[in-house]
Amino acid sequence: MQKREKILAVVAAVLVGATWGVPRLYRWVFGPVLQRQERLQLLQQQRSQTLQQTAALNRAARQLAHWRRRSLPPDAVDAQRLYQEWLTDLALLCGWQRARVVPGRRLQRGGVYAAVQVTIEADVSLRRLCYLLDIFHRVELAHRIAALRVERAAEGEQLHVTLTAEGLCLNDAPRRKRLFAETRLAEPFAASGSEQTLVVASAKGFPEQPPFFVRIEGELLQVTRIDGTRWLVRGAQWHTEAASHPAGALVQHVPLRDDAAAETRQQWIDQVVEIAPFSPPRSPRTTQQPPPQPEAAPSPSPEDPAVGLRFIASVVKNDVPEAWLYDAGTGRRVVLIPGSELELGPVQGRVVSIGTDALVVENSQGRWRLPLGESLQNWQHLPAEPSTAGQVPQAESGPLPLVAP
Repeated sequence: MQKREKILAVVAAVLVGATWGVPRLYRWVFGPVLQRQERLQLLQQQRSQTLQQTAALNRAARQLAHWRRRSLPPDAVDAQRLYQEWLTDLALLCGWQRARVVPGRRLQRGGVYAAVQVTIEADVSLRRLCYLLDIFHRVELAHRIAALRVERAAEGEQLHVTLTAEGLCLNDAPRRKRLFAETRLAEPFAASGSEQTLVVASAKGFPEQPPFFVRIEGELLQVTRIDGTRWLVRGAQWHTEAASHPAGALVQHVPLRDDAAAETRQQWIDQVVEIAPFSPPRSPRTTQQPPPQPEAAPSPSPEDPAVGLRFIASVVKNDVPEAWLYDAGTGRRVVLIPGSELELGPVQGRVVSIGTDALVVENSQGRWRLPLGESLQNWQHLPAEPSTAGQVPQAESGPLPLVAP
């Protein structure tokens, strides 16, 4: 073999050995390092995914805790009763004078939560409707408007509104006897246009730090400073009027989210009212004279304590039906139950039954029916035949005798 051939053979052998041996040598030297690097990358990816999942679980837990705080009580019957009471107070606070507030359906959702519905029906102005929608949206409750029907009323600029509200009841929400904290006035509170001191019997359950809002009868007040049971308040907040309140009046917390300035919300409402979306277009060329206004019917004597009282709500507390009579002018509320004596108004007697849409009273002249939403001046006489058990009989028109108190 020539020298040149020997050199070529050596080079070929070296190339073959390098091709076969270098990869194996590389894997033998650097293989464990590469494996550990791949393992480290995998562990880092798993750690990143675990952190993301933990953050998502923490957000979900915080959201669930937030919903539990905002939820109605877990018992659907109690929740619907409390929700109906609160919506009745809200309607009165927003100036809905003749609102009919009736319970609706209770819907169970898969053993996790229930939804309870309450319907409000009334003839109100567009501004009063906006007031209620604003507070409904801002209050810290897990609820929504399931249906809203707005029509022009038969007369005037009023709107006939039918609103169905739906509240959420989580099965694991905390049990409570009322939706929001309540207390009573320890001393009389006089109306004033400036900040003044309000003394309550107890501050338990109310926020420890101001500001926050409370409701006393038909007035909304803002608490600006706390000193035990002595609160510095600013009255007549958000379209309500300043009023005097006696000792013992109910003070209820109104947890409102302050998501926008009051001036901004008021400007928005003013713009909606100015647009008047439910009013018919007006022609500038019209020359038609307005029709003559009929003479107003004579009003009852203002000294009558029943003047202004209306049957505004029918609720059930502890399996006992209650009829609520309310005077929007004075803030007076009268609660009746079956068997109690009604000693106000032209019809007086014993309460026989309280239905979802009517109250029935019996006296020596027979039985009388008062539909939900009507005043104590609008009783309807019932026929002498006994009604079917558990049902409110239909009314029959007839003379309305005046029974002396």
